[in-house]
Amino acid sequence: MSKKYVFVVVGSTGEYSDHDEWYVAAYLNAREAKKHVLLATEAGNARMASIESHYDSRGATPYDKNFHSDYTGFNYTYAMIQLHDMAPERKK
Repeated sequence: MSKKYVFVVVGSTGEYSDHDEWYVAAYLNAREAKKHVLLATEAGNARMASIESHYDSRGATPYDKNFHSDYTGFNYTYAMIQLHDMAPERKK
């Protein structure tokens, strides 16, 4: 049986103790996750360009219902995570 993976898109903002990360979407292939990262970044940049204060911006975009950013900006990336069909068995 071959290993299967999911690709989870993650948003982040802030630094140090104010750093925040949130899950945005999950895909079965890397190409779709990369595409989502690019589209979410584009939508986030458009949102930031349309507001007056960049100190704390919150609100949905078409690609991230939990979009938020602070004075440090925001970032999207994705992580590859192995998909398991069932919970691992406990070792005795």
